[in-house]
Amino acid sequence: MALHWKSCFILSLCFPLLAFSRSSSSETFDEELTVRAMRDGKVASRFSFSTLLEGATPRNPQNLSTEDDSQHYTLFPLTLGQILREYAVTELHLTLNAGKWDYERWGYPDEPDVGTGAELWAWMGEGGSTTVDLRTTSPVLAFAPQGGLPDWEHPHAVRHASLPSEHVCTENLTPFLKLLPCKARAGIARLLNPHRLFDADWHGMGLHVVWLPDAGMQVRLTFQSVADPLRPASHRRDWSFASIFDRTIDTTLSPQPASLEADHAVFDLAQQDLPLNVSMRWDVPFLHAAGASEAPLSVRRTLLGPTQDYGMLAVSILNAGPATVRAAYLETMPWIVTFYLHTLVLRVDGELRRASLFPPPLLYSLHSLRSYT
Repeated sequence: MALHWKSCFILSLCFPLLAFSRSSSSETFDEELTVRAMRDGKVASRFSFSTLLEGATPRNPQNLSTEDDSQHYTLFPLTLGQILREYAVTELHLTLNAGKWDYERWGYPDEPDVGTGAELWAWMGEGGSTTVDLRTTSPVLAFAPQGGLPDWEHPHAVRHASLPSEHVCTENLTPFLKLLPCKARAGIARLLNPHRLFDADWHGMGLHVVWLPDAGMQVRLTFQSVADPLRPASHRRDWSFASIFDRTIDTTLSPQPASLEADHAVFDLAQQDLPLNVSMRWDVPFLHAAGASEAPLSVRRTLLGPTQDYGMLAVSILNAGPATVRAAYLETMPWIVTFYLHTLVLRVDGELRRASLFPPPLLYSLHSLRSYT
C-alpha cells in the first residue's frame, strides 16, 4: 500500500495481541510500531512491546528472608520476574545503544534513554541493612521513578551504573526476542531483522519495568533505529517496510488506516490477514532543509586545559525555546578523576552566579522523595 504526503509523516501500528486470565491476576500484551520521517531525510522507527501483569505488586524487602510464593506467568517473562522478586526491585531500566543521537537534526527521541553504551538504573526496596556497590551511584534527582513506589516501612534507593564503551552487536537481539511471547515469529516483531537494524545510522534497545499502582507490574521492551533511505543518484527518500527492514508483516486482512490526518496515520493490525508492506513516497526530490535545531534544549560538553593533570570540564546548556525549562544534569566520571568543587564557576547569560552545593541523602522513602521532586 503506497501513501503519498508532502509533509512530515508518522505511522503508528497498534497490535493488541494476547490476553490471558488466571485465578490470581490477568496478563495483557500490546505492541506498537511508530515510524516517522525526519527533517534530514532519515527515518526513525520505534518498536514497543508491553506486558502488564494486572494486580501484581513488588516484593517487600522485609520478606526477603522468607520463601517467596511460586510465580507462574503466561506472557510475563519468567526469568525477569524471578530477578525482580529475588532482589525486591520495584523499577528497572536497562538500555544498550550504539552511535550518537543527533538532537539538532532529529530532535528528541521517542524513548529518552539514548546514551551511548550500556546504562542501568533501578529503584529497589532497602532491607534492614544497606549494601552499596562502589561501582554504582545514587543520583536520585536525575532518575526520578517513572512509576509508583510502595509506601513500605523501609525506604527505597536508586542504583545507577553506566558503561559507555559497551558495544552492541546482533547477538544482543537474541535474548531480547526471547522475552517476547511469540519471539520474532508474529506481529511487528517480524520486522526485527538484525542485519538491517544493526546496520542503521543509530540503533538501541531497552528494557523498562515499572509498577503502576492502579494497574500492576508492567514490563516494556523497546527497540529504536534511525535508517537512511536517501538515494544519492535520484535524491529520493521513498521508503517501505521491505526497503528498511527487508521484511514485511504477515497479518490477516488488507490494511486500512484506522485514522488518517495530514501528518499522522494509525493502522490497527488486529484484523489483518495479508502481508503488510507500508510504503511512503514523495512527489518531489528531497532537499536538505536548513533551520533551527529540532531540540530547543541542548547540552555541549568540552574538555579544556593543556594536559590531563590540569584539565577543566566546561558544560554549556542552551535553551533556545521560548519557555523556561527545569533540567537536571548528571556527570559520571571514573574514580581516578577528582573534581575540585571550590573551582566551580557558574554563568547564566554571561553573568556570574553563585553555585549552591549540597549532598543529597542516599536513601529515600516515599515521603522524603516527594519533598525533593
